[in-house]
Amino acid sequence: MNIQPLLKAIDQSNPYKKYGKVIRVVGIMIESQGPEANIGDVCYIHASTSARPPVLSEVVGFNNEKIILMPYSELTEIGPGCLVESEGRPLSVKIGRGLLER
Repeated sequence: MNIQPLLKAIDQSNPYKKYGKVIRVVGIMIESQGPEANIGDVCYIHASTSARPPVLSEVVGFNNEKIILMPYSELTEIGPGCLVESEGRPLSVKIGRGLLER
């Protein structure tokens, strides 16, 4: 059994989550202090109550040391102090054989 591919995958994985917090919401634009992210990266914004699922958002810009996020859904219960979690990668959609040639 060749375990080299598994060892390589472990080396390339990032076991640490990157977090920040919302500092301002203007319209539908969200400004966050952290986490470390790049343009196009996906972030989850956790609402002040744990009952609501996180809001999926994308990094669309920077303002000094702050991150500008654009949400993909409504912002109810999102405000200053909410936790922002970075996925460290852009949004991707997996496709299967059912979508080929359509």
